[in-house]
Amino acid sequence: ERAVVLDEIYQNDYWLFVLVMLHRLTLLRRTECYRLRFSNFNLVEGYIHLPKSATKNGKLGVVTIPNAFRDFLRDERFTNNPSNYLLFGAGGKPHASIVAGDNTYKQRHRALVLRLKSEGKLADVSGLSLYSWKDTGMTEFAQVLRPIELRDHARHASIDQSLEYYHGEKIIDRVKQMDIKVGK
Repeated sequence: ERAVVLDEIYQNDYWLFVLVMLHRLTLLRRTECYRLRFSNFNLVEGYIHLPKSATKNGKLGVVTIPNAFRDFLRDERFTNNPSNYLLFGAGGKPHASIVAGDNTYKQRHRALVLRLKSEGKLADVSGLSLYSWKDTGMTEFAQVLRPIELRDHARHASIDQSLEYYHGEKIIDRVKQMDIKVGK
């Protein structure tokens, strides 16, 4: 289902796709995304600089951009915007000073998901909200990052928030196969 939705967003709504990918791959919160300006992105080094005014906790932040997403952002639809513009502005597109309304992208996402359901491309849409993409990213990153790395990437205050995304196997093959000397 995620692949169907992502493909549809990618094909039809560039800025919604960028927002979804920011949630999923950089684990940014919606309000943080809405405060982003093009000048916050360093596409050469692959990170987003978050000023204090853009973060939940009021602290400076740096977020790594995965290389595949960084390459996607090198598109002229992204790079041809003035550096002082907001990514997600009034009218659902970049704007010099007016941030997108709270529901602008949520409604676009919801309308797209409901359309896909009505076309028979999706059966169940109950868990497919705009914000669920961050949860999807957390779950995906938990499979490849250590808990402390996930905490840092998500900028969680406590590692406990990140640990919720780890679902260990009951029997761990690597433990069974460890080369351990037992006895004398």
